[in-house]
Amino acid sequence: MDAGAFSFVPRLRTLASVSSPWLPYPTPRAAPALHLFCLPHAGGGASLFRGWHERLPPEVEVHPVQPPGREARLGERAHTRIEPLAAELADVLEPHLGAPYALFGHSLGALICCALARERRARGLSLPVRMFLSGASAPHLEPLRRLHDLEEEELVEALREMEGTPESLFAKAELRALFLPLLRADFELVETYRCPEGEPLPVPFVLLGGERDQEVPRERLAAWSVHTSAGAQLELLPAGHFYPLTHEAELTSLVGAALALDCLPGQS
Repeated sequence: MDAGAFSFVPRLRTLASVSSPWLPYPTPRAAPALHLFCLPHAGGGASLFRGWHERLPPEVEVHPVQPPGREARLGERAHTRIEPLAAELADVLEPHLGAPYALFGHSLGALICCALARERRARGLSLPVRMFLSGASAPHLEPLRRLHDLEEEELVEALREMEGTPESLFAKAELRALFLPLLRADFELVETYRCPEGEPLPVPFVLLGGERDQEVPRERLAAWSVHTSAGAQLELLPAGHFYPLTHEAELTSLVGAALALDCLPGQS
């Protein structure tokens, strides 16, 4: 990755000084050239991206996004439909999006990124320079299975099969009572969202996934390409569905290299 490529872009003011429960982990940059907003997977929180600022070039200011219902926002009601969530997020982020920005979302987060970009287009607002859509089936496809309305033990067994949830969260009834409602809400977000008809987004996509991801096979990830008119790049890592947890260095290297292209003269 050539971090020096960022030197060609006019310096932008930092956004990290703005306090918001949606943006809980500020990572101030002295002279950011581009802002990267990151959305987590179902059941995940903004802390997934807390260390990314150390791995990406110093000209990128990273903003982990915290939707309601997780981590420090555990007491808030989680959304169960993506459209209202995207509209609320568009309101929250609007003061921060006057500068060039990109979106990254893993699994559920990828669908939220798509809905957010479409919401901003409908409002006549600026679009991201690039979208990183990770570990998610294209939003026009029917889900391979439905999890949000399973009985508790069936849901727990399905989560064990996915291997992304610590076993300790299943062991005690009080932990289940805290964690399972959030997961149900997040799975409902995924399983009820269908991308509305409309023109493809004029935004380049980077489609990221794991070679061993049984939840999102390669063809379901590649199907995102019909939702962009600016081209889609497919990158697979030798991992499963939760590769952002196990292959962070490789993932952030890919993200940083792609963002460097957006900071070359004439690209932003």
